Amino acid sequence: MIELPDYSRLVSKVAPGDWEQLQRIIDAIRELQDGDIIDPPDPIPTTIVRPEDYDLGSDQLNITAAITEGMASRRPVRLDGSYTVSAPFPTFAFSGSEKLTVTGNGDITVVANSTTPTFLFHAVYPESRAVLSIVETTRMFPGAELETTCTRINVALHDYVIGDLLKIVSDDQLVPQGGPDRRQGEFVYVADVDGDDIYVAGYLRDTYTLTPRTVKVRTAARFVWDGPTIGATPNQITWGLTFLMVRGFAFARVKTGFRSGYSQGLYLSSCFMTDCEVHGIKMLNHTSGNSNGYFLRDDCSAYTVARIKCVDARHAYTTGTTTSILNDEAYRYGRTYGSNVSGVAHGCASAAFDIHSEATDITFQGVSTGGGRSAESANGIGVQLRGHRTKLLGGTDFQSVYGAGIHAQTAGDCVDNEINDFCYSGSGEGIRFNFPSAVNPAVRPRSRGGVISTTFSRSIAVYLCQGAVIEGLHVAPVGSTEFSEAVYVGGNTDVLIKNITVDLTNFTGTNYRIVGIHDNGSNVVVDGVRVFGAAGKLQSFVTGGNNTGTLRIGGLSSDAPPIDGNVINGDSLAIQRSDAWWTIGTWNWSTDVPSVDFTDITTDEVRVIARGVTKSVAGTLNFRTSITNGATFMAVNGNYTSIAADGQETSLTYIAMHDTDTTAARGGTLTLSGLRGKVNKLVTSHNRNVTHVISTLSRISAVQVLPTSGNLTGGTITVLGR
Repeated sequence: MIELPDYSRLVSKVAPGDWEQLQRIIDAIRELQDGDIIDPPDPIPTTIVRPEDYDLGSDQLNITAAITEGMASRRPVRLDGSYTVSAPFPTFAFSGSEKLTVTGNGDITVVANSTTPTFLFHAVYPESRAVLSIVETTRMFPGAELETTCTRINVALHDYVIGDLLKIVSDDQLVPQGGPDRRQGEFVYVADVDGDDIYVAGYLRDTYTLTPRTVKVRTAARFVWDGPTIGATPNQITWGLTFLMVRGFAFARVKTGFRSGYSQGLYLSSCFMTDCEVHGIKMLNHTSGNSNGYFLRDDCSAYTVARIKCVDARHAYTTGTTTSILNDEAYRYGRTYGSNVSGVAHGCASAAFDIHSEATDITFQGVSTGGGRSAESANGIGVQLRGHRTKLLGGTDFQSVYGAGIHAQTAGDCVDNEINDFCYSGSGEGIRFNFPSAVNPAVRPRSRGGVISTTFSRSIAVYLCQGAVIEGLHVAPVGSTEFSEAVYVGGNTDVLIKNITVDLTNFTGTNYRIVGIHDNGSNVVVDGVRVFGAAGKLQSFVTGGNNTGTLRIGGLSSDAPPIDGNVINGDSLAIQRSDAWWTIGTWNWSTDVPSVDFTDITTDEVRVIARGVTKSVAGTLNFRTSITNGATFMAVNGNYTSIAADGQETSLTYIAMHDTDTTAARGGTLTLSGLRGKVNKLVTSHNRNVTHVISTLSRISAVQVLPTSGNLTGGTITVLGR
């Protein structure tokens, strides 16, 4: 037996990549006997795989062999060269725990308009399991101290264990959806198992009733693409190529660039928690009506984290849902949800960052967009929000057609979408809620904070919205466009405009309006407007023209009087003001009546003004109140008490608005205060120099004017409130 020296001191000097080879040599020497002859050990493969290691006749075959070997051996595939391919690669299917990492500084050029995608990496789902029942319940999970809300899913003959990631799908249609046959599906995490029952924390996003089933996501399969870029032959305007499709993976990572593309760069389908970074120039096909061209399309995936840097596309990021054939693979099912997207995109043909109807809970974080600079297209917008609970947090846009929009594409779409702290500078609308031609309402759209500076006639436009909120924006119009408006309100819109600031310093026109109410049927509340630089420029705070609707307005800047003297231009608007008197109701005689009632009073103070009122029977003009909105009026002696100048009190059944019984024309004025408080109400009779007390602690909701007897035969009565 050969005596071997101590190799321990040499171990630290052996390179990691050479240690396995050295170990095999040492083991062979240890087995060597005197006089024996052995063959040297087979060489260990290198620690990376390269297409250059193969000579199969084309870059396409060499790359295919390298990736296939990398999946089998779990060694990284290194792409450092410049490669040319003319047809799609075969699908690289992960059916177990394969792991693939593709790295390098190389580039791949597709030189033919071949069937797409160029690359398809697919983590194949195992066979689905039928779901027998789904029940919302509570459960004490292992190791927990308190019960938690959860969902119990009964799956026959399953082999799932705690920690498995599943996808539950059914043939129920998604609601809402932007096209036919979008079907339900979502990812769930197994938190506990009890026989055929599996438990997932919380409740499911959708309701699964039509052939529900589960599949197990292959979380052991790993996919990483880090570095190599993909492009096509430039200026092939009729091509439509998808470069890289990644489907069915959990925790995949993609970092790459695309050049001269004509359909989709990275196409994620049914992936869970993908981390990706995509960059490039041109992903647009003009000949298809700009219908293609996405740097990142995200279908049926959950919790994607994406960073995008690109110029010239239809969309830098968009969501979608693959049309699902019944009982097709589960990766075709579900909505995109929970993703977080950031980045820069300029020169897009449509929305740079876009969300389709099926998506929920998508967040764009501090994106930067712009139109027409360093690109082929200048027709796009910055950010478009559809779906439910989608958000734009921060972000800037320079010179897109409009900066950010919320669009109800289909019935039930566009609910609780939000734009926060967004800044726009350009020549279009900064923010748009819904389209002028919208037939579906946007429900509770919100915009808070931010700065809008534009030369366009509208800074913010709101069409067909329910419960819209525009709050805390700083509007700074530029230029001289006459009759410009900070907020344009289209028909049938319910909107609160709160605490906005309008800076007219750089507006050189002479007819600016804070709010313009267009078309009919809108309900507008303006609560707090600060205007500066308004001298000679502010025509009115609100204009309504001849359009009908309701307006409640208050908190207006006191140092910016309109140049025409009118705060509100709109004779047909039903106007209420919180910082001044507005009309609750007016009676102009046309026929004799025994009394005039004014109901639905919600204010704390009311003023009653009677002018030239005549009566059929000699008497006084009198006043009563109601706490039942006019169902009954208080008329019992003691309901009203007059307090004379000498302090003498007299109990009454009504309040007289003037002295002397007569049928001749008479007037009178009263002011009531404290109508909403749980205190006795005070009434001041201005023309009689007397005060009254109304003995009720309840809210007064209606008032009545009537003669002592007979009818009212002429005159006018107006009731104001504030």
